[in-house]
Amino acid sequence: MNKTFEEHMRTCNTDRMLLVAKQHTRFPADYRDIYQEALLKAWEHTDSFRGESTFETWISRIIINSAHNWDTKKARNPEADVDIDEIGEYELGFYSSPEEECIAEELEQAINANLNDLSTKELRLWQLRAQLLTFEEISELLGVEPSTVRTRYQAILNKVSNIAYPRDYKRRI
Repeated sequence: MNKTFEEHMRTCNTDRMLLVAKQHTRFPADYRDIYQEALLKAWEHTDSFRGESTFETWISRIIINSAHNWDTKKARNPEADVDIDEIGEYELGFYSSPEEECIAEELEQAINANLNDLSTKELRLWQLRAQLLTFEEISELLGVEPSTVRTRYQAILNKVSNIAYPRDYKRRI
């Protein structure tokens, strides 16, 4: 437990941590600044690392918190530029017929066009699930119970479903 910050960092995948920073901000151009800020915080508080998780998980949580704080600060600036395209496209997958593919493409377009309606926290959870992380892995990163992650994700799915399917739209799939 008496390892130095440098010794701990040798066990970490820095590319993955940079990706965490990039994917957990609504301002992807700033992800390196967020990463650097998070590393500085981790370095300053290395002695508070209790070893209950891996060092990389601990720093990932600091990165996520830093990204959230960065977004909050930057959102107060009306000139802040949010590039929703950076979070990636939603794709439904394989289809059994051309009609199903057409309907699915319409749904994908509706979902992708309305991702701005999700909050920063919802977008983060959406991104983590899109990376095929389990609810347990996400709960460890976000510092909440897996059941909370499941509930929040279901709420996002319901919200996206309501965005994609207006009340008067008959679902065909």
